[in-house]
Amino acid sequence: ARLKLDGTVVTDADGEAQGIIVRALTRISNQIRIVGEESQQEMERHEMKEEDIEILQQNERILDYAKQEIYSRYHRHDDVGGGGGASTTQPQLAQTTTTTTTILQDENDTVEKETNSTNSTERSSPFPILVDPARISVYVDPLDGTGCYANHQYESVTILISIILDNIPWFGVICKPFGSQGLPSILDTGCAAIYGGCLLGGVFMAGGTEVKRKKTRTVVSSSFVSFVKEQDAAATADADAVDA
Repeated sequence: ARLKLDGTVVTDADGEAQGIIVRALTRISNQIRIVGEESQQEMERHEMKEEDIEILQQNERILDYAKQEIYSRYHRHDDVGGGGGASTTQPQLAQTTTTTTTILQDENDTVEKETNSTNSTERSSPFPILVDPARISVYVDPLDGTGCYANHQYESVTILISIILDNIPWFGVICKPFGSQGLPSILDTGCAAIYGGCLLGGVFMAGGTEVKRKKTRTVVSSSFVSFVKEQDAAATADADAVDA
């Protein structure tokens, strides 16, 4: 861990995580506006090397399943878990084997939990839904809770992504890269995530069911809010300078 110019903590994992996310987004389109917490220089410190090809292939597999699961939930398929009523098909990101998942609760306490799941459903590629990428902005906090990560307090670490269409938030992801008690593992990775928003009309556990809440609750990182305000203020200043 080291300190940035603003005095906040940054680790190699921050730049590497943001680099992976940004590369995945730019492969879809380089016209998407991406606002990330880490600098371009920080990401360039962790450019993917040839020996990382196995990681890239794993990411592609997860991305493919994620697209299919989200597409299914967008159309509210009755046979996908969480759509209401009895489910006959497991979500595409459901854990595929019986494994022991280690859930990190704090730096000195771990709990092992057996998860049984068999996802042998045949998967088909969804039809694409096209949106002009120039209308999209993506906000990325690649590692919220960097101080906790540096101190091995992994339960507090999250990855936050928000997708904005025409200045309206439509979709968001909260990822727990070290797993979280009560959330299923994404495939066999040990990671967990919830996602949703206006686009899906609800919130879902990746590889699990719909999250039911009596009241709507917004979870926002205070540090990321400050960062977004700074970015918006800078963008406004640039626009005023152009108008002048």
